[in-house]
Amino acid sequence: MVTPPFLLRSISLRPPAWHRWVLNVLYNFDLYTIDDWVGLMGDHLQRPGGATPMQTARYTVDALRHITALRSAIRILSKYGDPAAQSPLADAAIDLKHALEKLCEARDELLKAIGAERVKESD
Repeated sequence: MVTPPFLLRSISLRPPAWHRWVLNVLYNFDLYTIDDWVGLMGDHLQRPGGATPMQTARYTVDALRHITALRSAIRILSKYGDPAAQSPLADAAIDLKHALEKLCEARDELLKAIGAERVKESD
């Protein structure tokens, strides 16, 4: 009896179709969720009494989390993406780092204004 040869899979440059589908679903879900969050945040802050220092600090922390995730994505793109865009993407990651620093300063100023050390879940 002859043993069949070991089957080798060819290495594809693209992920499988199901993987791309999952990534597209997650991306679109996140995109719509963030858009909805921005709309609700804007509506809440424009109401009378909605723009308290603590609530503004909470939304600032939320924005920090989103930008931190985006910065990680940009760093991955600059490291593993097409070489034609590596330099501009690396610059974008640095710009996002500066934006994060400014957001942290804003959060700290808001917390100093209300005499708190950290953002609380509720007023």
